[in-house]
Amino acid sequence: MTSGDVAVLREMYAAFNRGDVSVALEAIDPHIEWSITPGAGPSPQTFHGHEGVRSAMSSMLEVWEEYRSEPLEFIERGDYVVVRLRSQAIGRASGVEIEGEIAHVWLMRGGKAVRFEAYLDSREALAAAEARAGAG
Repeated sequence: MTSGDVAVLREMYAAFNRGDVSVALEAIDPHIEWSITPGAGPSPQTFHGHEGVRSAMSSMLEVWEEYRSEPLEFIERGDYVVVRLRSQAIGRASGVEIEGEIAHVWLMRGGKAVRFEAYLDSREALAAAEARAGAG
């Protein structure tokens, strides 16, 4: 992980928050593996490639009227980075507003994200990144 990779991830989050998916996808490898872990979404799933990312975003927007995640911290572990985020969302059907902390784990290669995992718990995300970084 390099400071350049952190800058890439920062811009990617800013682009997603602006709704500019095409700019966000510039930071993502076309063959990415995008995983939602148990509890971090309506159902655990793994998506593949840019179309998979678009599908994951569409699925999320079926549940949430509005969704925004602001990075709080970037924690580097080898080629992995854990991003702690403050997320805010409004339920599409209920109108209920929620806010809380979540975490993402990214694997970066050559300035692109090649793997993504979403977690509800930052400690779990950090443990996963440390285990993978230690194994590699």
